Amino acid sequence: MGKIVEGLVTFSDGEIVLLNEVSKVYPFTMLESAKETIIVAQFVAEHIYSLQKDTLNFKVAVNYLKQRSPQVKCLAALLIVSRVRPIGKVDSSFDNRFRVLFGSAVNFIHSGERLSFLSDVPKTTFLVKFLVNWSYRYIGAIKARKRSGAANVVRVWVELDEQLHSSHINQSKIFIYPFGLKVTRGIRFIVKAYRKYQDVRLHGVPYRLSNLLMILFTSDYIRDIKIIEFEIEGYKRHIKDFKGFRQIFTSDEYLPAVNVMYEALIKSEDCRVVNVNHGVGLYNPYVAYSSMDVFNSRQSEYYKILNKDIIFDERYRDCSHKLSSKYKEIVFIDQGNLDNYGLIYEEKLQNNVMNILGDLATDNDVKVTVKFHPNRSEQSRDKLKTKYDTISFSNNLDVLSLETLFICLFSTAYYDYCEKADFIFVSSQDFDPKRVFSDSIIVVKISQLQLFLASRL
Repeated sequence: MGKIVEGLVTFSDGEIVLLNEVSKVYPFTMLESAKETIIVAQFVAEHIYSLQKDTLNFKVAVNYLKQRSPQVKCLAALLIVSRVRPIGKVDSSFDNRFRVLFGSAVNFIHSGERLSFLSDVPKTTFLVKFLVNWSYRYIGAIKARKRSGAANVVRVWVELDEQLHSSHINQSKIFIYPFGLKVTRGIRFIVKAYRKYQDVRLHGVPYRLSNLLMILFTSDYIRDIKIIEFEIEGYKRHIKDFKGFRQIFTSDEYLPAVNVMYEALIKSEDCRVVNVNHGVGLYNPYVAYSSMDVFNSRQSEYYKILNKDIIFDERYRDCSHKLSSKYKEIVFIDQGNLDNYGLIYEEKLQNNVMNILGDLATDNDVKVTVKFHPNRSEQSRDKLKTKYDTISFSNNLDVLSLETLFICLFSTAYYDYCEKADFIFVSSQDFDPKRVFSDSIIVVKISQLQLFLASRL
């Protein structure tokens, strides 16, 4: 969550917790499916930003706040926790307007600091975003190959998108966009795509310079609004790049303002927009697609809440869930550098699992393998290899035996392997993977994991 959420919360039992450390108290991944997160985001958009409900600006603001605001996540977590653990007061930049969310029992003591809900993003991030997107556009225009007359276009970022749209990509125009999570991964894909496909070009969102300057020279919640306007204007200007295409295939349910573009194209151009979800995450409350290829019923339930005109296709059904009495190999699906995303609770949970597996690999005749998340940094990979020298680490998995047990927190790899091997999820008091997948998955509490595994080796 970063160091931006300043202040502290005092619980009625006397314990004081820094707001910056609320993600240690409650797992923020559970906020994805929590209605409280949307409620707080809508409250900020309407009562702090003064945006009219259900307008385009309101929807983009809610999307942005729900996904990117550490303050909204902090408030949503406190709202959930307060139901089982009463809160006395909150000392922060939040004022008493937020009492309506918690009830009159919680007192908000205002620090005098101006409110901002997107202040964790450095201004330079938007400068880099502006320059990189325009660089992709210019380079793409220079190296553009003659348009084939394809009726469809596929928006891609990395090799995963290529896999998700494999049935359409060969017959479509391909737009490749900047991938900011791991630059080298994006560049490798660009090289591969230009060698493999004919109708391909680099592309980017044509953000407006004047909108960028407003971000650079404003502050507090005014800057928040300018960030939202920067994104909205960029996607409005991007609409023209899709005129003439009958269908758009994409996997961008995590981009807060992309609904601006798709809503206009669906209405004015009679264009069909198909989103193939890239993971089990629950992202924008407001989306604009003709259809969504979702992973499971949890996703369709979530996206139906505020979006009524979308056709949903659930890609996976529940796997058969069973467990053997003995295993010779354990595979843990790594979730990557979770602390980089403010998921401190989940990072600690993942470390606990790793410690248990390290002890098992040392004391038992069992092979323990960790499959790295593709976005995990090389530095952290080396640290894990040094710390857990009895564990094998891999980027890919070899052929699995029937005596393999998978362990997972909330990875979509579950759907890749659940029919090939047995699978369990790890839970804790507040972390419940069933909220991401289904009620039928097999869950083992972290407090019972060591005994559970030891009894099956």
